[in-house]
Amino acid sequence: MLNDCVSAMSKRKAEEEQTMDDPEKLKQAPKANDNISFTPELVPEAWKRAYRYKCPGPGVFRCALTEMVFVMAQEAELLYSTVIWDDNITQSAGKKRAGLLFKLTCSVDDAVSQIHLPHCETEDALAIEGLLSVANISDDGVVFLEPLEVTDTHVLVKVPNLSTFGLVRDIRRFMKSQRLGKAKVLLFHRTPWPNVEILDVIMLPSNVPLTEVKSVSQHREVDQVDVPPECVISYDQLYSVRTSPDEHKTQPHNEKFWPDYGPNYHSKFEIFLRTIPDKLTVMISDQAKKDIWKSEVHLPGML
Repeated sequence: MLNDCVSAMSKRKAEEEQTMDDPEKLKQAPKANDNISFTPELVPEAWKRAYRYKCPGPGVFRCALTEMVFVMAQEAELLYSTVIWDDNITQSAGKKRAGLLFKLTCSVDDAVSQIHLPHCETEDALAIEGLLSVANISDDGVVFLEPLEVTDTHVLVKVPNLSTFGLVRDIRRFMKSQRLGKAKVLLFHRTPWPNVEILDVIMLPSNVPLTEVKSVSQHREVDQVDVPPECVISYDQLYSVRTSPDEHKTQPHNEKFWPDYGPNYHSKFEIFLRTIPDKLTVMISDQAKKDIWKSEVHLPGML
């Protein structure tokens, strides 16, 4: 009971300090767990898609496609899209990218008071103080924003200006961690030639939106195969893929996993199907031969 009271008092104190810091922007904003989910309009661009949404008023709005959260002080239209990281900027500061880099614009200045960027860290990694921050890149250079809060799913920061934002890890702290991360496995089916069936296996950090992967692959004749994507993976470790039945060829034999934040998302493995099987199970194993992901797969033409 006492612990609950102390926790509640601490939470109220943090909210009060935040409001005092910028009362005009935050006085009308509800709590983050009261957010409104929205599906943005996808706006075609040269090699990808941008996301557009008109927030109807003050509040907390969560994008259902990217999982980004926007704390709004008033009605305004948001436009945001991914841009390519310049690793020289992050590495010179001892940082490494830990999420996509988003360029954010808004129809009203100062309408966005906070953004919450999704992360892919495990519970153990979140216990490391100073591991995560947000790169705020503008024409004036780069500033690394310290989080207001890091939750199980997001990193919360104030928005000093409308520019470009991306999640980064402190390299030194990261190397001292267990180097585990939440990941997703995506399967895409294609038939590049008659009677040739291939399953592409893509392994990505969990905070890469599916829309970004589909945007890159939209010019190829591929179909996504629905499977449960979630797994936990160890960075810089060798992984291999196999099937049951095991008559299907896979390549390469094994491959290291390292977080990939675009702009291209290449297959980690390819599975060459001799025929469309009646039943197929795909497994990904670590170098200790332990399965870290396993799923039954249903393809077009399967019984």
